[in-house]
Amino acid sequence: MIDVAIDLGLPSYLFLTSGAGFLGLMLYLPTRHTQISTEFEDSDPDLEPPSFVHPVPARILPAALSNKHGGYAAYEKLAQRFRDVNGIVVNTITELEPYAIESFADGQIPPVYTVGPVLDIGFGGQAHPDSDGVDCDKIMEWLDAQPESSVVFLCFCSWGSFGEAQLREIALGLEGSGQRFLWALRLRGPDGKLGEALNRTKVQKIGRVRYNSADS
Repeated sequence: MIDVAIDLGLPSYLFLTSGAGFLGLMLYLPTRHTQISTEFEDSDPDLEPPSFVHPVPARILPAALSNKHGGYAAYEKLAQRFRDVNGIVVNTITELEPYAIESFADGQIPPVYTVGPVLDIGFGGQAHPDSDGVDCDKIMEWLDAQPESSVVFLCFCSWGSFGEAQLREIALGLEGSGQRFLWALRLRGPDGKLGEALNRTKVQKIGRVRYNSADS
């Protein structure tokens, strides 16, 4: 589609539903590929993309980047075209990822426009039965009642579902911290039994949990 826009003399823009950190990783791939034209391996030295605050080990990257059967090649080929557009619209806000956003202002990449965070927290989404009627309005009402900059938002994206043991450990960590929070929790399966792990803690006294089914 980028080539079609170029042929027609029209501007083209890329909308990235992930955040600025992932955008920075994609912009880093072509640079790395000119130096090391192979997929990532767990034994690689820690990576230092300009958009990352700290170096990160290769093992935490998306699994496809270590895939020798086309996964890495597909990512790298896609990343090559990011610089061919007139602008990149990314799902984040500067206050959430300031370091990454600032790294894009080097004049070497198209302008980056932040329009997020774009979230589905109940408008047309499929709420999980464990939500107990906690809808978007009630969550927003609770947030408005908290002191400014006092709430941590936890969201592990579309793959962030957990087993009961993992869920309980996260809940106990939140409980121990005493930190106000809003947790967008994606549960495995439709039966909602994992919500019982939270009910056995006091974590919901200091924050709010928004449940969603794994298929929502």
